[in-house]
Amino acid sequence: MEWWNLPGPARFISDLLASLLQRGIALAECPRPFPEGLLDAIGFAADHDFALSATRIRATDFAKDASIVHSLARGHGSSGISIGSIAEFLAYPEFSNSIFVVEGFDSSAISQWSALIRAVLYERVRIGHDGGPYLLVLPPPGLNDDDKLRLSADLPRQQLIGAVTAVDTYAWAGTIGLLHSDTLIETVAVGTVLEIAAWSRDILEASKAWSENDKLLPHDRIADIARSQTWPFPSWENGLVDLWGAVPVPQIAAAFAHGYHREVPRRIWAAQMKSILPCLDIVRRGVIAKHQQSLSRLVSIEHPYRRMFGSSVREIVDPWELEFYDLETLLQGHLSESDRAGLKALRGARNNLAHGHLLDPSRLRDIDIWWQQLSERFPPVVPGWRWPRTGQKLVLTIGPSLGGKTTWATAQGLPIVSSSTMGTSAPQRVRQELEMKVQQLLESGASVIFDDSHLNSLHRQVTVALVPPDIQVEYVILDRTIDEKTLGLDPQKEAVVRKHHDKFQSALERHLSGDGLANVIVRDLRTTR
Repeated sequence: MEWWNLPGPARFISDLLASLLQRGIALAECPRPFPEGLLDAIGFAADHDFALSATRIRATDFAKDASIVHSLARGHGSSGISIGSIAEFLAYPEFSNSIFVVEGFDSSAISQWSALIRAVLYERVRIGHDGGPYLLVLPPPGLNDDDKLRLSADLPRQQLIGAVTAVDTYAWAGTIGLLHSDTLIETVAVGTVLEIAAWSRDILEASKAWSENDKLLPHDRIADIARSQTWPFPSWENGLVDLWGAVPVPQIAAAFAHGYHREVPRRIWAAQMKSILPCLDIVRRGVIAKHQQSLSRLVSIEHPYRRMFGSSVREIVDPWELEFYDLETLLQGHLSESDRAGLKALRGARNNLAHGHLLDPSRLRDIDIWWQQLSERFPPVVPGWRWPRTGQKLVLTIGPSLGGKTTWATAQGLPIVSSSTMGTSAPQRVRQELEMKVQQLLESGASVIFDDSHLNSLHRQVTVALVPPDIQVEYVILDRTIDEKTLGLDPQKEAVVRKHHDKFQSALERHLSGDGLANVIVRDLRTTR
């Protein structure tokens, strides 16, 4: 893709040519020097889209006091001797498919060009002339409003301003190979380059040679570019300021050269905000999604969660509005030590950015590591989005100790993920590792049996939430008679088994209901029914 084929620049050229063909004359105000490739792009589009030939004419080459019409003809390569009027100029056969692209005249020639433009417009209407020749005038910079008004007559003035949008910047970065970003740190590096460059093609292309650290913190590279030449004070007319979105943005090296040093960290901060905060929020929402059942009991209209902010109190009734600190506080008994440390690190990064502070490369790398770990532990917005759909299923065994769960699971010929503990569930850290193994097997396309007691409904629902709802989940309920389970046990062990048995029986209705989840099938294989 060429620069002028990007949506924004291409739209400017398309609109300009449409205006030119409609009236026969168009005025385009452009910075000087012209943006690289602009005139060639106009010529190519004229030829490709309308079969018109564009001839570039420099008015500075005109002989003093020569007729503008005859000078245009000579610039086209014709003598134009037979042209004695504007009507004859318009009817000249060699010009019927031509666009005269005129630039280079100065403010002293405004009156002559204004008279020509008015005469051509009048004559085209008088004789009903709809075809070529077409006259595209590129006025010089430095004209005041009166001169621009005299020159333009009643023509709309096309201005090359704000043509390059963020969409174009991203597209060009992709074209030149800058958008490879598999990790958060790479995403931040690319985002920083895009924010630093804004609409500037030169800065984008220069950044290809930068190291990752330079992309993350490009202050020194921008200072080098600023020192590499003498920069005029930035303005739109000299091509060093343009609208990017709704904001006037100076070319960063030119701004730096003229003392606007704070513009560099401001853009780095903006890039970090855009790149990092959405990722942090994905983790926040993932934590809420995984623990939604527990949080809904703690935070609701009936039981609002109250936070003090100075002398004011904020009530939260929706778990999805909870912030990192709230989650750390409310889920103390549910999060592993590692998870709490990760959430604390992400909270610190968010607070730094919210207060306008930059994250240095070493801090960014720490956040990247936490992002990778936590984004794997907590479900994304769409769980299992990369998993193949092979007909795989997740099987959860549900039953008390010595109820026959492992015996049954071993006989199924499927991969088994199992805790070696005896009780309602494995410790939190171990359970996280088991859940990750379950996800890895399902992601590979295999079915898996998660062999554990699974007597806690909330824990079951957390596990099921890791699985997309179009993948089947089976609750296989297993148990034996209490006499079979306690046969030969010492009294202490027997007491534990009986307690577990009673706990299972007390929640049996809940187990058999499949927790009310739509993608759960219940298979009751108890021998005690």
